[in-house]
Amino acid sequence: MNKKNDNNNDINEIVYKILKEIKKGKRPTGSDFGITTSTFNEIVTYEIIQPRLVDNANSVPGGNGNGITGVLIKDARVNANGESYLSYWSKTYE
Repeated sequence: MNKKNDNNNDINEIVYKILKEIKKGKRPTGSDFGITTSTFNEIVTYEIIQPRLVDNANSVPGGNGNGITGVLIKDARVNANGESYLSYWSKTYE
């Protein structure tokens, strides 16, 4: 079963699309996918950075329980784990 975010969007699809944009050398934002900046930051942090699907990316914690205040993906590159993710989901989202 696919995970959904608070807007009922398929998180796996959003992750897939974010990785595709990063692979193209672009710097996606939440508005590219119709989600808030906060939701985008959480997806990138917990679904892309922590599982190590990209290299050269970091998240900026807000402190005092304020969640993630930003993500640094300007120089991010999809790594072998990310390529495996893209390959796995390509038949579903292409």
